[in-house]
Amino acid sequence: MATKKPKLYLSGDPEADQLLAQDPFALLVGMVLDQQIPLEWAFYGPFNLMQRLDDRLDAQGLAEMPRKL
Repeated sequence: MATKKPKLYLSGDPEADQLLAQDPFALLVGMVLDQQIPLEWAFYGPFNLMQRLDDRLDAQGLAEMPRKL
């Protein structure tokens, strides 16, 4: 499957950058993470989360997840 070339180059990974370019929530998550960790890690974070959450990265889905203590 060929991926479209992203217009953002923040994470160093083409698939993660494509997600950032297409999904405003993913970009917001990356910006929040960028306050605490290196830029490339922060903007790769939403893609990593999406992979771990079975391709579901949305505010409601994250809010409904059970908390682990």
